[in-house]
Amino acid sequence: MAYASRTLVGNWKEDQQSETSMFADLKRKSELGLLDSYAPQPILLSTSKEGVLRFGDTIMLQNVKSKGSLAANPLEKPESMKNQSWTVTTSPDLKPTTRTTFQITRVPGEIDPRDEYGADVVRYGQKMQLVSLEQCKGAPMYLYSQTTSLVSYSKFTRKQEVCLTVVPDYNTIWQIVHPEVKFRLEFEGKPVTVGDVVLINHCRTNVYLASCQTPYPTDFGREWEAHCHTHLSPHRAEKEENQFKKLDYQTH
Repeated sequence: MAYASRTLVGNWKEDQQSETSMFADLKRKSELGLLDSYAPQPILLSTSKEGVLRFGDTIMLQNVKSKGSLAANPLEKPESMKNQSWTVTTSPDLKPTTRTTFQITRVPGEIDPRDEYGADVVRYGQKMQLVSLEQCKGAPMYLYSQTTSLVSYSKFTRKQEVCLTVVPDYNTIWQIVHPEVKFRLEFEGKPVTVGDVVLINHCRTNVYLASCQTPYPTDFGREWEAHCHTHLSPHRAEKEENQFKKLDYQTH
């Protein structure tokens, strides 16, 4: 049996046509100058003399698998969200801008550990929030996820959706986890150092932030899908899809 290009086999042709349409729309908007007002602004990343992450730091997070940096998309709203919200991808743009930078903030009401490291140091297992430097009408946008349902799932892989929202509820709480299972208890409560490859766990669902090499067309070009899903190897270890590292732009 021969298949013509108009024949739909599974979802491949539908996805291909959707991507082609989105890039055509991007070209149209660019030619009309409609993207100028959304141009991401450059951001200066935080530096650490001690080599540890601190609350208030402005950072970029690069996914080990997709090689893209976690990025806000203020031009697209998730269909599942009722509140003001934006989609999230990982972007090949490794320059620090309002789209690709996040601030590590404290969870209101959390008690600071009393130890030799200091109250502002981010520790393994400690609850935190990630706030985009791209604001919505002056309001902070928090990294968010919720349990997969019939109306809430990632756009292409149908896994747990990740987005940004203005509502800082418990679905915006995360924690940094050591990537090696055998070392997790040992590192619990210790400072996260700048060069560490880490996992970022969503506290409400206990599922890890992830990205893959699934293309995600956006108004900023071709990027990759971000979602929450624990990608396990045959040895029950989290794979590169779940691994992130703090990106130091000065080294690129």
